[in-house]
Amino acid sequence: MSAVFVHVSDIHFGQERDDRVHIHNDVKQQLINDAREVVSGIAGGFASGVLVTGDIAHSGKKAEYEEAGKWLDDLAASIGVEIHCVQMVPGNHDLDRSKLSYSGGQILDYIRKGGATEYEKILSNSTDRAALFARFEDYGQFSFGYNCPLNDEGAYGTGMEVKLAPGRSIRFIRLNSALLCHGEERDEHPELMIGARQFTIPRTEGVENVVLVHHPLHWYKDQGEVKSYIRSRARVFISGHEHDPKVSVDRVEDGNDLMMVAAGATVPFKSDAIFTFTYNIIEFDWDEELDGLSVTMHPRAWNSKRTCFEADTDRLGGKTPHFRLECPFFRKADPLTEASTDQIMALRKTLWNPMAAYPASHSETVCSF
Repeated sequence: MSAVFVHVSDIHFGQERDDRVHIHNDVKQQLINDAREVVSGIAGGFASGVLVTGDIAHSGKKAEYEEAGKWLDDLAASIGVEIHCVQMVPGNHDLDRSKLSYSGGQILDYIRKGGATEYEKILSNSTDRAALFARFEDYGQFSFGYNCPLNDEGAYGTGMEVKLAPGRSIRFIRLNSALLCHGEERDEHPELMIGARQFTIPRTEGVENVVLVHHPLHWYKDQGEVKSYIRSRARVFISGHEHDPKVSVDRVEDGNDLMMVAAGATVPFKSDAIFTFTYNIIEFDWDEELDGLSVTMHPRAWNSKRTCFEADTDRLGGKTPHFRLECPFFRKADPLTEASTDQIMALRKTLWNPMAAYPASHSETVCSF
């Protein structure tokens, strides 16, 4: 049973000014229309969720999230997704820097000049943590409404699992890479940290991890340790921030693949030859032959002449957007029997038959908390 997700990133609600207000509003509505049409043509015509890899807002203000919420709810409804099947992480624009206290600024300087020891020392103190998380107040209320609360102790977030076959599921892991952001960080001089509280993600037989985060790996001071844990415990790593769509599959070792997906910006300030309006539809399925994970990318990009979204045949897989990943955690699950395979085929026939009755809320059949 395929699990289909609409993936958006770097939407930047609140960045609009002058005529861009009308253009961006139109682009966002065209995206909803396009997603509805594309999803209706694949995997039985419904989606399993929405993925948002940060920078939902532009300056982390409540009013920006109010507008974002209206749009995100409309997007979810258009593809048959309930809001508890939206998964999101914050980006550097999702924190309100005006809420940083003097003590919070001193804490940021202390961590940036230090490393893992200083980071853990701050996160072990509830008062110091509160000074950092104060900037996420409005984002936190917004994300809580989608059952994606920030972990205020600095650990990873999770909760949504999607079953692909008997004993085989994908689990979404949410990381906050924006906790140490101050507005002038650069990837050539990494200052951000994920921290051991976040990157020690779980291993579970039969469950493959899909990590959502805003910043790519090379933005972190502790990128060496983060990379080791991601490569050994995750199957797909999805990031945003750089507005440059890319995809690759790394062979970590025999029988263990890692897919890296970097998103473009859904709504950059302007569309040009380099940065245009983009989003993705990602289809996850169980690969019976490999006992692995099948990922099909459906990248969408703005056509400025036709003023609509269309298939992007140049990036994220282009004309051959199908990837087969070897999955050690699937193979550790109980082998599928002939009876369980028959169950899968029966379920697919039911779901793919438009005249067949299926539960009123498909997302209830795939979301587990």
